[in-house]
Order: sequence, then structure tokens, then C-alpha cells
Amino acid sequence: MPFNINQAPENSLSFSLSKATPRWSGSFALNYRDPAFFTDVLDQRFYGPTSAYLMVNSSFHVRFLKERLELRLSGTNLLNEKIKQHVFGDEIRRKLSAELRYKF
Repeated sequence: MPFNINQAPENSLSFSLSKATPRWSGSFALNYRDPAFFTDVLDQRFYGPTSAYLMVNSSFHVRFLKERLELRLSGTNLLNEKIKQHVFGDEIRRKLSAELRYKF
């Protein structure tokens, strides 16, 4: 039986850009990771590779009513690739969310 150890991704790159003003803020991020190989404390049934991926995320926030009301829009994995950051982790798919906050 070969001895397997975790093999981290050879390359892991991130790029983000953000801008903020008193009224609004926004961000954009790219995350790339090469394939990796994970082992677990259990037997070989729990060993496995992950694929390389590129994840694109973004968010936008805008404030109204003298900053008492805030609308937040965000998106994760905008390209909707099937991404697993760990061989036994959840599959990350596109996630879009909107949030409305009010300060009393």
C-alpha cells in the first residue's frame, strides 16, 4: 500500500479590487487554485483529489436616507463552476444574496 500525504496546490492566486465612498462600496475578487490531493486520518476511501478552479465573487452596498437604510447585493462563484475546496467539502455553486438593513 503506497503512503499518501496531502499535496497542497502548487499555485494559489487571489486578486481583489474594492472601492468605497460615503454613499456606496463595491468589491470584485478572483481566486484561482491548482489541483490538490487530500488524505484523511481514516483509510484510502477517504483520500482524493480536488480540481483546479477559478472563483469570481462580487458585492455592492449602497446607503440611503442619511445612511439609515442600506442595500447589500453579493454574489459568490458567479461563473457557477462546480467547486470543491476540499475533497470531502461541500460543492460551492453560484450564490446570490440581497440584504436590506435599517438603523433605528
